[in-house]
Amino acid sequence: MRHLTITVLIILFSINLNAQKSYIQIEAESGLSVFLDGEFQGKTSSDVGGLIIDNVIPGKHTLRIIKDGFNPQEDIITVKSGEVYPYNVGTFTPKIKISEHGDVAKNELTRQVGSLNLQSLPISITISIPELGISTTKTKDKWDAEGIPVGHYNAVFKWNNKSLQKQIKIDKNIRNEYFVNMIDGTIEDRTPRYNSTSALNSPIEFNENKNSISLKDPRDGKIYNCIQIGTQVWMAENINYDGVSESACYDDKVSNCELYGKLYTWHIAKEVCPTGWHLPSSREWQTLINYLGGNEVAGGKIKEKGISHWASPNGGATNESGFTALPSGHKGPNDALGFSWIGTRTEWWSSTVAGGANSDIWSICYTVGNVDGGIGKSEEIKWYYNPVRCVKD
Repeated sequence: MRHLTITVLIILFSINLNAQKSYIQIEAESGLSVFLDGEFQGKTSSDVGGLIIDNVIPGKHTLRIIKDGFNPQEDIITVKSGEVYPYNVGTFTPKIKISEHGDVAKNELTRQVGSLNLQSLPISITISIPELGISTTKTKDKWDAEGIPVGHYNAVFKWNNKSLQKQIKIDKNIRNEYFVNMIDGTIEDRTPRYNSTSALNSPIEFNENKNSISLKDPRDGKIYNCIQIGTQVWMAENINYDGVSESACYDDKVSNCELYGKLYTWHIAKEVCPTGWHLPSSREWQTLINYLGGNEVAGGKIKEKGISHWASPNGGATNESGFTALPSGHKGPNDALGFSWIGTRTEWWSSTVAGGANSDIWSICYTVGNVDGGIGKSEEIKWYYNPVRCVKD
């Protein structure tokens, strides 16, 4: 009888335990790693809108959620007997690498490379960017934060009971730079708006207009206008570099080189761009064209307006991109074929090989078929002479 009583008690105890089973329901995006009291429970998935942890013992538990590239979330929760504990995962803050450098007494400010670079007057200010989990004091001349995701973030700067706010913009592959002047209450955006992380290794200079870029070729000192279009930075004129073979000025006139750039064979075209720049591939040409609305209209958006250099009617020309394409013409591979098409057409080399002795070229005309302002790809024998537009690495 005693054994029967013990057996019944064990069964009742077991039933009672099952009746008091607790759960934690994690509500979150998929792909997060979930740990309970240091033990891995699984990854969240879209099937259940997160993850369900069963057989949880009532009481206090440490819940840790991990997302790659972001700071983990950790929380202490209390689960009651028999309940389903709902847990909503909050917004993750990215892992930001912060560094400071420079003289603490430095007054002259210089730009530094980084995803976000802050300089200030005075040097010591507090910086708060809640969405990035940043709350710190700047103590040196230059303050850098790296690895910030692209987006807009509200930043607050404080000094001596004074507060300034600004929405900070973080662009892809752009060093985003701001000068915070707490003395006069201004925040200056000093960001050079072009798409490259290698600016300090390339001879680029910024004009007073921050969107205007000029390139000084270190080989001969010539200066070229450049323009950012979408995610690319292009020369806004054809390159005119001497000192190479298989190159020519149209009609052998130096004045034509100064206006239209020089003409090169394909083999030379691949090497003529300065360090940090290169002959664009057909894919890069197509990226430019797609950004400007496609082949039927992009030609007009890159052509110089009017008929000062282009023949009439120069259909569809707006030059709204700032690319400023001119009708440079081209030259045949020998004297018999000679020069042709100046004023009516230009054909730029591409680094893409079309097959055999040909390479891709991209051309525009004072009018193209029945579509004014078009741009098209075709093939040219590599020994013809065509202009070159360089694009930034």
